[in-house]
Amino acid sequence: MTAQVPERLQYEGHTLALCTEPLASYLSTLSPAPAFRCFMTALTRAYQGTWAIEDGRLYLVELHGMLQDETHGDLLTVFPNAMGKVFADWYTGTLRAPLGERLKYVHMDFRSIYEEDLLINVKQGAVTTITTRRNSKPPEEPKPTFAIPDFLLK
Repeated sequence: MTAQVPERLQYEGHTLALCTEPLASYLSTLSPAPAFRCFMTALTRAYQGTWAIEDGRLYLVELHGMLQDETHGDLLTVFPNAMGKVFADWYTGTLRAPLGERLKYVHMDFRSIYEEDLLINVKQGAVTTITTRRNSKPPEEPKPTFAIPDFLLK
């Protein structure tokens, strides 16, 4: 899988990359779920959400994606009765927002390593703890070497 476009997180006056997909667990409960259309390998979830931490709570404040019928999907596509931001009471887990310089690029999901990770633990939409993890640069991986088989050289 290709490295993915992150969600966005508004936190303490900054907009950060969010390498977690809090909406996925909610969408899995819908039947039928909105039919978002994947149009690029770097966005397999087919939408991008903007989230905010406000007063110790997690909110979904914007949502953009393309639907199967090629129309624009937004917050009202998923939450038809929303009157603005939506409290993410369905979400329990850890939000990860990378900080600083990228130390290692990994061409899969959200696996690239950055200097630090802001880790926000959430239970039913309420923030329980916030910590910062310092990451070290991983050791260089040896480049693979291989010999061309003789039969290809003839």
